[in-house]
Amino acid sequence: MAYQKTQWKDHIEGVQVGTPVNAVNMNKIEDALAKAAESSSGTCSMWTGLADGTYTSPKNVPWCKIGPYCFVEVVFTGTQTARVSKIYGLPYPAKVYCNVPVTYTPVSGSAALAGTIDAGKSEITVQWLADNTSNNVGKYYDIRANITYRVED
Repeated sequence: MAYQKTQWKDHIEGVQVGTPVNAVNMNKIEDALAKAAESSSGTCSMWTGLADGTYTSPKNVPWCKIGPYCFVEVVFTGTQTARVSKIYGLPYPAKVYCNVPVTYTPVSGSAALAGTIDAGKSEITVQWLADNTSNNVGKYYDIRANITYRVED
């Protein structure tokens, strides 16, 4: 079978644009793709720090790392008065600063959440803006953090 020349992205190490696709070069491409898709998984112990200075009990949560990204999904419960301020115990420190999608299910009233991870850190800073005027003192909120962040180049 005759191989045809094709265009490959410059970032595949050892394979230049216009390189003929022969057995040697195909092995380089397959190795590069396999390396990019390496994965691992496990569980980690995560807990929250509350605004009043106390901490929740650790929860074992599953994580998965695919290539340079780590994925964790975790649910914590907080109240208006004992707001979650940080989520600790990410399995890897973040490579770069990133925003984290954080959702919530309030019992009543409303709350807005925003999460960030600083480069080199393994915790999420959560900004909780709860509705103080809806008689929400002591009401529970389920906080779901679907965490996706970069852990290596």
